[in-house]
Amino acid sequence: MSVENENLRSRLLQELNSLYEDKFYESLDVTNLSTLLSISTREFETLITPLLAKRWVEKELKTIRSYRLRLTDLGKEEFDRSRGDNTNESIRGKLLALLSDEFEKNPGSVTDSDSLSRRLDLHWNKVCFNLKIMEAHSLVELHERAWAGHPFYRVSLTAEGKTAHDYPRPRILFLSHAAIDEPIAAYLKPVITDALPGVHVFVSTDPEDLRPGDPWVEKILRNLLDAECVLVLSTDRGLTRRWVWFEAGAGWVRRNRIVSCCVGKQRKGSLPPPFSIYQSLNIDEEKDCRVLFGTLTDYFGALSQEPEYADIVSNLRELDTKAAERWAAVVAPPNGLALAEVDAGLAKLDEAERQALSLLLLYGELTDVQVIQKLVEKGVLDLSQSGIFLCSRIAHKTGIVEQSISHSDRERHLGVHGPWRIKPTLRHALEVRLFGT
Repeated sequence: MSVENENLRSRLLQELNSLYEDKFYESLDVTNLSTLLSISTREFETLITPLLAKRWVEKELKTIRSYRLRLTDLGKEEFDRSRGDNTNESIRGKLLALLSDEFEKNPGSVTDSDSLSRRLDLHWNKVCFNLKIMEAHSLVELHERAWAGHPFYRVSLTAEGKTAHDYPRPRILFLSHAAIDEPIAAYLKPVITDALPGVHVFVSTDPEDLRPGDPWVEKILRNLLDAECVLVLSTDRGLTRRWVWFEAGAGWVRRNRIVSCCVGKQRKGSLPPPFSIYQSLNIDEEKDCRVLFGTLTDYFGALSQEPEYADIVSNLRELDTKAAERWAAVVAPPNGLALAEVDAGLAKLDEAERQALSLLLLYGELTDVQVIQKLVEKGVLDLSQSGIFLCSRIAHKTGIVEQSISHSDRERHLGVHGPWRIKPTLRHALEVRLFGT
């Protein structure tokens, strides 16, 4: 996909959005659009193919060679999302609240789009297209009527709509960070949720967000997809870790709003691309810390309480100092005795057992059953030949792993022996031997 085509698609979507905001039910002639973009109709076909595949636009055929094009309800949602415009999302929230109030008075109540327009003091087009988007999500039922001189709907709330109002899905803020900076992320999570109680801050190292055994890549990508904003904890340590780059890149592909949050030695003025193209802040400085929460209000609404910015800055600096000390120990060459112990242990293991150690490094803690399931999924272990005490066997052979919590005899017989972890004194040496870092 060329940059030129991407720019042309952006211009096309802007034209279609302008029409949608004025008369959502109208469409534009393909010949006029081709002329506007200064491309041939053949080039225009190539240009819109991805948009048609995503169902962001749809054709209204006149003849085989001539048609009109309009933005779809899904396309409108994605257009607003890509530009960080939550105006229509807010309108849909107000419509849902009004309809829920009517439902509680009379579950069989039916209102109309013009009445809702008057109550919200909005133009009928704005209300109607937002109702259509709500209908696409099964939140309302619409019955079109022929009178009123413009699109006019009888509107009723569905069971899904009532449930969505009473039990709203939390709005997600994704906090990307390196494992070494987990205490900083863990500190920021409650600070943000206290100020914005309706927001769920997803932190992959938080057991509440990502439990052992979860399909972790899929869950991270799903939360990135649903996130309204991504904060990248940009420390000099974090920017050396590939996973932080991956999460930021995945957020960019999904057109998330991304804010680079610098702490410690890493300053916003020296960020490498692509982080430098995002909004960047030194959040361990009070001025930028205030800007961060001001930015979050643009995305999520007003703060429920004003944070203690001076305390936040002080705590961030202290946590960064401690993280820097841990990082110095991590990047230092491992102890020679630890390397020798790891080398001796690895020599006794088969490929599946070495893969099990890699999983324990990645996840921190896993039970025997969880390790076995993941190795079977990867195709490196035959379940019929594995037995149920794989990590126990590794511990007996090498002493590289240890049990972090003791389970009952019954649990051992059920195959949940563990959870197991790499011995802290050998972790760095094992990382060097398995990953070269």
